[in-house]
Amino acid sequence: MESFNDDLATFNDGLWLYLVVPVLAALCLYFTVRSGAVQIRLLPDMFRSVVGKSAPAPGQKPVSSFQAFAISAAARIGTGNIVGVATAIALGGPGAVFWMWVMGLVVGAASFVESTLAQLYKVRDGKDFRGGPAYYMERGLGKRWMGLLFSVVIIVTFSFVFNSVQANTISGRSGRRPSRSWARRRAGWPRSWAWPWWASWPRSSSAACTASRTRRSCSCR
Repeated sequence: MESFNDDLATFNDGLWLYLVVPVLAALCLYFTVRSGAVQIRLLPDMFRSVVGKSAPAPGQKPVSSFQAFAISAAARIGTGNIVGVATAIALGGPGAVFWMWVMGLVVGAASFVESTLAQLYKVRDGKDFRGGPAYYMERGLGKRWMGLLFSVVIIVTFSFVFNSVQANTISGRSGRRPSRSWARRRAGWPRSWAWPWWASWPRSSSAACTASRTRRSCSCR
């Protein structure tokens, strides 16, 4: 069982490091170029929308833009955002923080495209709407089988995998005291920040990949 677990971990690391993260980065760069850096260009509009007020429908209690933003943020942030960032800094040093910033900025274009497609291909269900990746796979790409496959996989993932990973992460870290090596790294923190971020590229990029993998495995998205 231990050998199987090691082989599975090796496959998982290779899958994320050499396939998922490079493909995600390439797509995000493509979306950034084609959209004219929408995640930066529309940043002022985003702040105006968050603090703005929308007129409620007759007889309904309004949901403000900030409330919608808070709900969305709460659904995306989980234990992986804490454990993943801490792991990246511990493995890659402060340089990992820079690459996480860069990745977060670039991935904003993909998030915008994803949200836009969900709005374009949503369907009305009585007084409410239903939508998401499965709907724009079926209605946008015309591939119903892809939407069904995505729905089955995401149901299994959210029901078992995400909850199991979160429970394991929390239980595995609770009650542990920091090791001596961790204390030594903490003691050298100010000095390590003086080291150029590009000098830590091999370590920090791999650590940022680890953080990205951990966040996507742990966060309730």
